[in-house]
Amino acid sequence: MTEARSDYRVALCTRELGEADLGRCVTTIRAGGAVDVDSTKLRAATALALAKNGDEIVGVGSMKPVRTGYATCIAKKIGFEFPSETQELGYIAVDAPQRERDCPIGSLPNFLGAGRADSSRPPTIGS
Repeated sequence: MTEARSDYRVALCTRELGEADLGRCVTTIRAGGAVDVDSTKLRAATALALAKNGDEIVGVGSMKPVRTGYATCIAKKIGFEFPSETQELGYIAVDAPQRERDCPIGSLPNFLGAGRADSSRPPTIGS
């Protein structure tokens, strides 16, 4: 699944990311305000979507692995039942200079959902 808009491409990551690309993803997410992200957490993602301008990663989205204990705790805390196997959106971030352009960041969740539905196991995201 790939979407192109002007100079941008958004696609589900299906190959192993090298350390430089993984580092770029972490930097983009941190710049977006996430306080607790690192390459280990991204490697554990069950799906990872990348927005690229040419060959440069300018946006990233991830799905966290299922955490049944955490989901049960949150459901009790908020007083609303939902399946403990519910997958959680991890991060959605776009590089600051790209936010004013036509970066298709809104399509990242669509790719993450497609990755979850189309895959019986998590993709390889990092070494």
